[in-house]
Amino acid sequence: MKTKTWAVCLACMAIGFVLAALTQLPGQEKAGNPARVRWEYTTRLDPSDAKLNELGKEGWDLLPSPRGDQTNWCYFKRPAP
Repeated sequence: MKTKTWAVCLACMAIGFVLAALTQLPGQEKAGNPARVRWEYTTRLDPSDAKLNELGKEGWDLLPSPRGDQTNWCYFKRPAP
C-alpha cells in the first residue's frame, strides 16, 4: 500500500513539474528604447523656506548632498524643457 501511495505521489509531482514547465509565462517584455530624460540642475546657498516652496512650484526636486555631509548648499534638478 505504501509503495502504491509513493508511486502515485511521485507521478503527480512529475506531472505537476511538467505542466509548470510548459505553462510558465515569459518575463516582462522590455519596452523597446524608452526616451532618455534630460535634466537641468541648479544650486542655492542656504535657501529660505519661501524660496524652497517657490522652487518646488517651478518643478525643482531637492537632491541629497553629493558629498553626504552637512553643507549649506542645496542641489536641485528637474526635467529639461
